[in-house]
Amino acid sequence: AQLSEKVADGRVTLRQVGDDLVIDLPSSMDMKVKVTRKDKPAKGMRHKLTLKLTWRDGDKDDPLALG
Repeated sequence: AQLSEKVADGRVTLRQVGDDLVIDLPSSMDMKVKVTRKDKPAKGMRHKLTLKLTWRDGDKDDPLALG
């Protein structure tokens, strides 16, 4: 399943050999999105997308919508 579906469902599992991390997410979170580009002469344009989800225990803001 896609990450956005897992976030919307409220549970994300990150898997690495021998170690799973299960994160239960609240229905409301803050999201920050950052897109950067860096021109690497030898390799061409490098693109980077960073998503940052933050929340506090007991937050009661509007639910995060992912599309």
